[in-house]
Amino acid sequence: MYPKDARRGTNDLALLYRLRQAIRSVVFYILLLLWKLRPKSRRRKIETAPLDWREEDLVNLFRKGNNVFGSVKYDRMGQITDKTLVKSCSPYEVHAIAEAMNLVASQTDIHIPRVQKAVVTPEGFGLLVTDFIPGAKQLGEIWRDMSWWEKLKVALTLREYIDSMRKIQYPHSNRIGNPFNMPPDPIEGLQFSNRGGPRAGSSKQKLASFFRSYRSRLGRRVKRLPRSLFDTLVFTHNDLNMRNILVDENGTLWIVDWDWAGFLPPWFEYYAARSAALKDMEEEDWFETVPLIIQPFPEVDAWMHQCGFHIKPSPFVRRDIE
Repeated sequence: MYPKDARRGTNDLALLYRLRQAIRSVVFYILLLLWKLRPKSRRRKIETAPLDWREEDLVNLFRKGNNVFGSVKYDRMGQITDKTLVKSCSPYEVHAIAEAMNLVASQTDIHIPRVQKAVVTPEGFGLLVTDFIPGAKQLGEIWRDMSWWEKLKVALTLREYIDSMRKIQYPHSNRIGNPFNMPPDPIEGLQFSNRGGPRAGSSKQKLASFFRSYRSRLGRRVKRLPRSLFDTLVFTHNDLNMRNILVDENGTLWIVDWDWAGFLPPWFEYYAARSAALKDMEEEDWFETVPLIIQPFPEVDAWMHQCGFHIKPSPFVRRDIE
């Protein structure tokens, strides 16, 4: 096949791919409208009263908890009663994480573990005490064995969760990151690829300048992201991978691990979910489900690839953004 014929074949394939994606999106949107008309069930709660944990009790559990928390200082968790979980995290962020979870619980019907307590120990550990979800499994453990109908319900429920998250309001929602993070730390996420972003509470303009400066940082020509992508901030989980989506014994979806949550541009949620699916080598049908759950931004995929991030753009992304 001559190069000209090869290009024509690739263009035809790209057209078919986009047509397929458009049909899937339209059908999914119609199903979503019907899904939202169903009778809403009340948010399921763990049937237990929160225990009045004393700080010294939690410290003692932590000291004895090598088998529970492991040897890593942060991001270890353990079940300390049949319905109570303790997670260790940064002492500078534990209260901000707890407040962000409470904000989600107060303004949405998303199923998230109830926060019981957040403390900083004298040793400098942040301990977040939440409800433990009995019988819950990570979505990645059971996705392959799910029927097409069960997968569709997961996608519709997650899309509803995303839509409700984006309606969350807070007085400082025009500033980036977790509004409760004091003193403000750099915001984190897969978008920064271990570089670390601007500090929480910074302006949208500073975030836009941070990303648009990659052109000069990497020392090569990279098409800058349009500033319009930073005009809007919405509440974002920012780490929506299959490990952070739990399915309990009743089929209820729970969202956990809100450490990177905050007010961020809408494309952050999409990039984080898609990047995690690639990084974790998840099932192909989950990777294709992500653009249905979250509004896709293929131009951001292509831009990240140019900047040297690990994510690869779709071969069918428009050429004018390269």
